[in-house]
Amino acid sequence: MTYGLPQDESKAGQDPIVPEGAEALLASRQPYLSAEQRRAVLYTTSIDSGYPLLDGTNGWGRLDLVTAADGYGAFLGDVAVEMDASQGGFNVQDWWRNDISGEGMLTKTGSGHLSLTGENTYTGGTLVQQGVLEARSAAAFGEGDLYVEGGGVLVDVEGALQLQGNLTIEGGTLDLQVEEQAAQVTIADTLYIDGGELKLGFSDFTPASGSTLTLLTASNLSGTFDSVDSEVAVELVYNNNSISAVVQ
Repeated sequence: MTYGLPQDESKAGQDPIVPEGAEALLASRQPYLSAEQRRAVLYTTSIDSGYPLLDGTNGWGRLDLVTAADGYGAFLGDVAVEMDASQGGFNVQDWWRNDISGEGMLTKTGSGHLSLTGENTYTGGTLVQQGVLEARSAAAFGEGDLYVEGGGVLVDVEGALQLQGNLTIEGGTLDLQVEEQAAQVTIADTLYIDGGELKLGFSDFTPASGSTLTLLTASNLSGTFDSVDSEVAVELVYNNNSISAVVQ
């Protein structure tokens, strides 16, 4: 998109300009976002300044629609996403593939399914109230706390999901796609559980009867789940800093 021309580093780092009306370019791709939110997506995924031909286009030349189609590049403020699956299309399911930075908090509402696949570093935390928010990378939920009040969190990553803060579950479902006997979620601080459901899937892994599977580890653990829905019969074991499942 830079036509192979070199960047003038003395002009790099200037704030992007999102032209008036540019948000319409993402209206069909991200219909669940407001016009203001789509402008933020364009802003946080724009090409850097300092490239000939691009800087003198009133912002149009620096728009990167390919990257913007994969969601935010940063949460510069709190972001609330409401996906109504009844509206069809990308409202049913979508994927944000960019690496997301910033200080904002992500809140997921609505009945749709949103997957985060990037190596994210946003620090504001993540709140799930409705629908499904899926982690497809170890750093999907950034560096803040994760709160589950309703809906579901689906963890389907290679290795373990790494949570840098606390995990609080007060309702909804934590769905773990178990792929090995090692921990599926590692929590740096406290795991607090006040109800909710733990769901276990074993599509790519067949545990042996009598084996013990470590599911979650944390520095501190408090509380228990209300129920367990597992494709394989298990009995949960709660310790001071972990939850394991003994295969029956």
